[in-house]
Amino acid sequence: MKRRTESCKGAHRRNDMVCHKKPRNQPDEEGEEGNDFEQEADSCMPITDRLYFAILCSRPKTTSGTHYFSIDDELVYENFYADFGPLNLALLYRYCMKLNKKIKSFSLTKKKIVHYTCGDDKKQANAAFLVGSFAIIYLNKQPLELYRLLQTAKTNYLPFRDASFGTCTFHLTLLDCFFAVHKALQYNFFDFKTFDVEEYQHYERAENGDFNWIIPEKFLAFSGPH
Repeated sequence: MKRRTESCKGAHRRNDMVCHKKPRNQPDEEGEEGNDFEQEADSCMPITDRLYFAILCSRPKTTSGTHYFSIDDELVYENFYADFGPLNLALLYRYCMKLNKKIKSFSLTKKKIVHYTCGDDKKQANAAFLVGSFAIIYLNKQPLELYRLLQTAKTNYLPFRDASFGTCTFHLTLLDCFFAVHKALQYNFFDFKTFDVEEYQHYERAENGDFNWIIPEKFLAFSGPH
């Protein structure tokens, strides 16, 4: 058992982990009791003294002092070809609402909150994008500061690529995305207090135009004429 744990940690350091399936008859995430937070601490990256991000080998159990949650199979990128992210503004909005609800929840007041991912490199990058963007929007973190926090476990995140069929000629890094979110927030390109997620998702669909405002009322991007 000890050998398996050490192997898992080694895979984490190489950033090529394989996600283990949930054991049979294991309770659901909510209300689970398990090992202490300290046993996972070396895999957790602190965003604040209460909020953490973790890349784990298997699904952890929530304890009396720690609440774990994952969005790997809930907020999913719809790819065109070899592209895999980052997740769009609607999914970022839903993530932020979900995490804010957990942070404000009375039942979780005394618990550490850990957003974990057991996914492959692509899911890890998208999960890191979400928690990092949340920290920029709601916790006033700076992009470079945040990027360094997310590398404290010596993790190398897969860069995003375009949706073309050919060879990717430009790699979009996680840090690029953080700077973009920070800049958009700085210039009021989006505001989640007034953001209409249903409208965004409506016009994002191909049959409704497949377009998004880049700069509100000034710069509109769409896939092409149909």
